[in-house]
Amino acid sequence: MPVVKYGKTPSASGTTLSGKDPNIIKGYGGRGKGYIDKQMYPEAIRDLNKALELKTDYSDAYYNRGLANYFLAKQNQDAGNMNEAMNYYELSIRDNSDAIKYNPQLARAYYNRSGNYFILKKIRSGIAGCIKGKRTGDAS
Repeated sequence: MPVVKYGKTPSASGTTLSGKDPNIIKGYGGRGKGYIDKQMYPEAIRDLNKALELKTDYSDAYYNRGLANYFLAKQNQDAGNMNEAMNYYELSIRDNSDAIKYNPQLARAYYNRSGNYFILKKIRSGIAGCIKGKRTGDAS
């Protein structure tokens, strides 16, 4: 996949597209998710940031950015970079909280946020989130 400069996305004709076109926003969100699937977390965050710049209430972009931050936290934790890992876990909590803010029915965001809380030893918050997620619905 070609490298895209921040703030621009190539069209099929090679020109750049801009604005708040829903297809552009979903394109950044979808490509961000694709980068997560390929374990390319900084690239995912870059595209998800762009999607959120264009649509600040895009709950799926917050959720997916939370996933990318979680995976970066795990990588740092596994490498022994605990301070950096803790920062990424906190970012993941914040992103999942924003996803919930814009879509209170997004059960998977409650579960992911809870997992981060458990890692940070914030057990009560983690349990509360799991209960809320279960009451909200399916984690899909």
